[in-house]
Amino acid sequence: EATRQVEESQLDAPVLFVYNENWNPGVVGLVASRIKSRYEKPVIAMTMIGDEMMGSGRSIKGFNMIETIQEIPKLFKKFGGHPMACGFTFTSVDNRQEFQAEMIKKFNEKTKDINLSPTVDLDAEIDLDDIDWKLYDTLEKFSPFGQANPKPRYLSKGVTIKSLKPIGKMGGHLKMDVVHTSTKFHKTIGWGLCDKNRGDGKDWSKMLKEGDLIDIVFEIGVNEWNGNRELQLTVVDLKKSE
Repeated sequence: EATRQVEESQLDAPVLFVYNENWNPGVVGLVASRIKSRYEKPVIAMTMIGDEMMGSGRSIKGFNMIETIQEIPKLFKKFGGHPMACGFTFTSVDNRQEFQAEMIKKFNEKTKDINLSPTVDLDAEIDLDDIDWKLYDTLEKFSPFGQANPKPRYLSKGVTIKSLKPIGKMGGHLKMDVVHTSTKFHKTIGWGLCDKNRGDGKDWSKMLKEGDLIDIVFEIGVNEWNGNRELQLTVVDLKKSE
């Protein structure tokens, strides 16, 4: 729901600003965090407390948010935070427009020589034909996986699509059969890769076709049904091969 607060016309801006006077002050940080994760841009979410406007921000690597806030202290009654987040209360609700203009100006100045493209952490580049139950069993020895121990992610380049289709009630997920360096088929699933409101905002089922070469980042898992077990690759990112 939070991502719907961002209008299409705003998406080209380097910093995103959202406001809803009915938001509970305790959730504005969560709103900013969710939208930042969705668009990979710094986000400031704002609401009202009585007759005062307050806000909470979440940043991306390469843009020190609290440093930027500290450079325009006259706008705030109080503020605090760290490089990746901030919180503040304006001295006046009229400061909002100046604040937004200053944030965008300073973002452009501070990041002009920095590559801000989002990145994906990888453990190794691998040939899909090297994926087998022995590798899966080895990976399972490092479980349980979670935030402090994320699942291993692998990269395979030049993978050929043999078939693809959107699946799920709303057709939001992408199922593909692919081959790599041999004729062996590998089954993949990409959650949300056909849903413009999730992931990278693209419907890959309409952007790809059978025979296309793609590079994929994936996790290795198991699909179980009716007593059967098979290895399945969960695609977390992809692009057309160059």
